[in-house]
Amino acid sequence: MPKRHPWLFVGLILIVVGVVAGAVSNLTGWFDEPTIIGKPRPTYTPPLAPVPDGALAVADLIEPAWAGLAGAAQADWAGGDAPRFQLMADTLASHWRILTGPNPLARIDPGAPASASPSASTTDPEIVPTTSTPPTATPGTTASASAPAAVPGEPVVADNRNSAISQITTALAAVSQEEWSRAAQSSLAEASWWTGLAGATDQVQLGLNGVYNAPTPPNPTVTVAPATNSATALNRVAAAYDEAIFIVSGLVGQAVGNGVETSLTTTWRQLESRRDAIVTLAQNNGWTVDPPAAAYKLPTVADDQAALTAAGQAIASISQAVTVWLATASDQRTAAIAELQAVVPLGQGYVTAIWVGWPD
Repeated sequence: MPKRHPWLFVGLILIVVGVVAGAVSNLTGWFDEPTIIGKPRPTYTPPLAPVPDGALAVADLIEPAWAGLAGAAQADWAGGDAPRFQLMADTLASHWRILTGPNPLARIDPGAPASASPSASTTDPEIVPTTSTPPTATPGTTASASAPAAVPGEPVVADNRNSAISQITTALAAVSQEEWSRAAQSSLAEASWWTGLAGATDQVQLGLNGVYNAPTPPNPTVTVAPATNSATALNRVAAAYDEAIFIVSGLVGQAVGNGVETSLTTTWRQLESRRDAIVTLAQNNGWTVDPPAAAYKLPTVADDQAALTAAGQAIASISQAVTVWLATASDQRTAAIAELQAVVPLGQGYVTAIWVGWPD
């Protein structure tokens, strides 16, 4: 006769007891009682992104300037200038989106439509042009994750060219003044951020005269590292001037059109004057300025457009060096900002003084 195993019956009894105990516990709410006494851990909320003081105020100033330029691009009287007006309006729209976006200092253009992204197109009348973001709060407001509109409003078409240019000029002057003022009131990285915007505004103002080279879109991976000290930063500025002087002076001999040659010659002399002022400033602080390099590479250009573009690239290097200086020496903020203001108009509309990068 086979031997019986009592553990089978014990197992069945335990299962029945477990089922009954579970049902009773569920009905009485025993499982709902916490096993740890105390308040539950709060849900993690990421910190709000910083918004520079005055960002929305400047965005409001941009709206009439953008509306005038966008309207000029649609006006019957614009003629061949319509593409130039549209490029300048696109730059201001990008400018406005960043100021009103969820994270202005993030080096991104939120909500930019593909068709409205600034490009490197040129508008010389003689040349044929070839995701989710963390929410933030504006000062004194509640955070919002909603994406900004692609453009500031509706275009305003003036009755005639003179009236439109006058209104746009006045609006741009107000934007420029406020941005340079904000830069002077800020320090280091934030001051550099404001000067990038201010330089862009000044370029748009210069573009009203007939030539405008739109900046490349902002790149979140482009940064400018501060120098180790003010003396090193100022030496970089002097070195950038030395190279630009060599390149622009060499381009004068390659220019074909008399107007372009005259413009480059004027820029050459202005660069020399600015470089002398930087050397004097360094000497007044007791710093030694390195001599120019033994040799520089002179670009070979085939036409006037290439000559102006090469000059603009050389001068843009100065803008970046001055930005490093501004990010390095808070005690020389006024001098660095004044230098950036002086650099912007040197490139005959071909200098990209926007989005040169922010210090990290």
